[in-house]
Amino acid sequence: MSTEDFDADWVEVAHKRSHHDINDLELVLIAVGVKTQVRRSVLGWKLLAPSSQRYLALFHLTQYRDENRQAQARQDPPMLAASWVGLVCYLAVIWFVFLIDNLTFGNVLGYGALQPGAVFEGHWWLT
Repeated sequence: MSTEDFDADWVEVAHKRSHHDINDLELVLIAVGVKTQVRRSVLGWKLLAPSSQRYLALFHLTQYRDENRQAQARQDPPMLAASWVGLVCYLAVIWFVFLIDNLTFGNVLGYGALQPGAVFEGHWWLT
């Protein structure tokens, strides 16, 4: 530290509970040429800057926060009773098709099945 660091009047520009978070903010200020100090406080960590660079530091920290603001998480729409009815009906149709197919000894689903023997016999439109 130089004598300039001891003579400067330091002011707090940020306060965080996490040392990792305060290091991120310190890196932002170092990148733009603002001198910084990190000090431990009772409730976490505080970031200090010289009083002559206070407004510059606050400006850059505000810009950093605005650029990195997380979008609010969207909540899933509420599950409506009608959606359960639709799900049950969909499953009922699927089970009904297989039930009818078993009762007719496989004829219902067999109508739509490709029969390679018929195609090889010349019924090309079945493909």
